[in-house]
Amino acid sequence: MRPKRKAIPRAVKLAVRIRQDHHCAECGTVFDYGENGDKIEYDHRPAIIARAVNVNGDDYHPPQNDPDFIEALHKKPCHLFRTIGRLPGAEK
Repeated sequence: MRPKRKAIPRAVKLAVRIRQDHHCAECGTVFDYGENGDKIEYDHRPAIIARAVNVNGDDYHPPQNDPDFIEALHKKPCHLFRTIGRLPGAEK
């Protein structure tokens, strides 16, 4: 049985954004943190489904909330493109 997926803690999200110098890992542009700013999503690399379960059976290898294996992306179009391979509105 695979471990339950854990929410990414705020401190990990902040560490990821700082490591990326507040730039999207896909397109490279700076995140807009304003009132109507960018929606940011976090992508596990490698994907959790592709990770082996650790010896204790309670997490993965690498651990799912290790900030070194998470990237911050714009919700659209960057995360969507990375996940399904096409931009929003593109033909299937």
